[in-house]
Amino acid sequence: MKAVRFQLLRQAALLAAAALLVTTAYTSSAAADNAKLNLHVDTSFGFGVIGPLAFPGNNDDTSLLGPKLDVSVDYVIKGPFAIEAITGIGYFVNVAGPSFNEVLWQFALGGRFRFLNDRTGYKKDGGSPKSNLWVSVHGGVYGYDGTQGGFDAALGYEWSLVRPFQLGTFIRGQMTFGGDDVVTGGKHTDAALFVGLSFGFALMDKVKDADGDGLSDKKEAELGTDPNKRDTDGDGLSDSLEVRTNTDPLDEDTDRDGVADGIEDANHNGKVDRGETDPREGSAIVEDTDGDGVADSVDKCPDT
Repeated sequence: MKAVRFQLLRQAALLAAAALLVTTAYTSSAAADNAKLNLHVDTSFGFGVIGPLAFPGNNDDTSLLGPKLDVSVDYVIKGPFAIEAITGIGYFVNVAGPSFNEVLWQFALGGRFRFLNDRTGYKKDGGSPKSNLWVSVHGGVYGYDGTQGGFDAALGYEWSLVRPFQLGTFIRGQMTFGGDDVVTGGKHTDAALFVGLSFGFALMDKVKDADGDGLSDKKEAELGTDPNKRDTDGDGLSDSLEVRTNTDPLDEDTDRDGVADGIEDANHNGKVDRGETDPREGSAIVEDTDGDGVADSVDKCPDT
């Protein structure tokens, strides 16, 4: 009965890992805000999949699982590629047979590659919360079933929330070689799988954003907007909001219907809410009784 229960647990964990892979692999747009130097704190829960530390069926006397904490630092070399050092510690408990446990640790060096690595700002600054899809690979020394050499590889996705903080999810696989077999006295290969949450911090965030609108000065230079003015065209919508919602930050009336974008999007949230019209489609009829530039639908004093 116990073996069946853990087989079911294993299948559920594998399904969860597969779902995470599909979710991250097919996320469309992104807006990464990583800096030159970045710190990552990864919390996860894992289990063995190969070797004597694996689930019943591989070795019926052991079934280890437990938490793990990894800390890594990456330094961006060029574009999306960064070198990365990682260390971590975990604690596996045997839940299937004899009472014993294993302390996990690692010291490894490798690289991180970020996909979809655009910079449009953090959510708190008016940017997009969507961030980047990343892959990392490391090789080094691991404490798993004795001291072993090995490697790990991870896939994750991050969301940019508040500068300089990012939150993400990830899945990491680890394979180690030359493990101690306490039964035969020989050596063997081990592997484990971890799923968890990652917390990222930009340590050397040198992105210049003079007006604090969520668009870097470099990006504003590319767009032709004013890096010292949050709302270049003066329509009431910030430049970063207009970029994200496909209105023109250089034209107060994107659809040329005679009504400013900021009046059509009266609450300035980038969405077409009840009582508003779409600043991208034209033919707007917006009621503004007192002519103060605020639509009656959201004006607290529409008559004065």
